[in-house]
Amino acid sequence: MFQKKKKKKKEEEQTESDYEIKQTKKNIELLKKKTNVELYLDNITLETNNIYLLMKNYFENKKSNLEHFLVKITDNIFLIPGSLFVNKLEPKLTVAIHAAVIANSPKKTIFAFRNICKDLFEGGVSDIFVDLSPSCSILNQNVLVMSDYFLMPCNADYYSKMAIKTISMWLPEWHEEQTPNHTVKFLGIIFNEYKKYGKDENSLSNASSSFKESFKKEINSKILGIHEDSNNNNNDNNDNNDDDVMMDEENDFEKFLIDGINYTSFLSIPDMQSLAEINQTRCITCYDLQNVDAKIVLGYSLGNDFNHLLERCKSSYDELYNLFSGYLS
Repeated sequence: MFQKKKKKKKEEEQTESDYEIKQTKKNIELLKKKTNVELYLDNITLETNNIYLLMKNYFENKKSNLEHFLVKITDNIFLIPGSLFVNKLEPKLTVAIHAAVIANSPKKTIFAFRNICKDLFEGGVSDIFVDLSPSCSILNQNVLVMSDYFLMPCNADYYSKMAIKTISMWLPEWHEEQTPNHTVKFLGIIFNEYKKYGKDENSLSNASSSFKESFKKEINSKILGIHEDSNNNNNDNNDNNDDDVMMDEENDFEKFLIDGINYTSFLSIPDMQSLAEINQTRCITCYDLQNVDAKIVLGYSLGNDFNHLLERCKSSYDELYNLFSGYLS
């Protein structure tokens, strides 16, 4: 019976491997027929030299030629495509983390992402940006705690508010389990895709403004450990001085904070409306977009509205660049 099970497992592994090889060959043929624009987009989901296959190789301690996994975007920007199969790595990672906690010994699987980054740095890469899905999957946990810094993009909705609370609760535990000797640092929140009211750049819609204020309260209480004194708030002569707040004696999140950052002053990126569709369809950055791109994608010109949206977009991304250049230089 044991032999049958072993044979069945081997057949399943072979079937899975054959499927991946078949899928790769199929997609290579597809890529030959694609234009550069389509290639840029399709590489994000196709199973040819993507993050799933790269991490799988590192999980299994196999050597990989990293250059084969890099898609050139510009002369100094490269992309490692994502994959719809990446979640298949999670069971193995879960087992490795639990085994490491029990045996108190690190495993190559746990440090696969960190080792990929190390090899990329040794190959001349200066900075690595990782776009994680909005979930607490074991893979996201691992990539997060293995990183040097992280930013939280928060849309003006209730789920983003929950995300602030979730990260404050669970990051200390993930850190202790997986990387007790390495501490990721929190850069803050990006208030993303908020709605404006009127033409005033600083005027938010009521809903966006309300969520922004609730995010500040959540950051103060859950991340910074600062709480309003309810007794003082009930006083008629409340002057909002230092006596009106209380701080936690022990804040588990404090180790992840950087001195000097005002965490309740958010970097804001407004809703770009139709620019997102134009940007993604044309596969060029907002800095290179032209009104003609809008006409090609939408079928009509946006006129002055396009210029207004574009300038707002550039301003937001310039601010984001300045943030990174300040802390990552």
